[in-house]
Amino acid sequence: MPPALQGLVTRVLRAGVLLSGLLILSGAVLEAIVAHGSLLSTAAPSGAGGFGALLGHGGAAGLVLLGVIVLLATPLSRVVISTSLFAYSGDRTFTVVTLFVLAILGTTIVIGVLR
Repeated sequence: MPPALQGLVTRVLRAGVLLSGLLILSGAVLEAIVAHGSLLSTAAPSGAGGFGALLGHGGAAGLVLLGVIVLLATPLSRVVISTSLFAYSGDRTFTVVTLFVLAILGTTIVIGVLR
């Protein structure tokens, strides 16, 4: 594995956590400055349509939701990158294992969104 790629997983995880924290904090600050309680009264979205509507509406709740989505996608991106790196290095055993983990994660995300 090339040395430049060895720290890629760490950098992606760090960036994902920092970005999600920034989005959630921005939503909380926007809530405190402008919305005055709308974040607490916003119903949790259900299904893909509800997520899209809340994100499209924007505002504090949209920023917080986007931050949570980024936070949830961060480990998923780690598995995708790990799978690619294992495949690139020719490690078939770990490539298959991480593909299996990726399939489980993908299945649970699809089930969760469609419910």
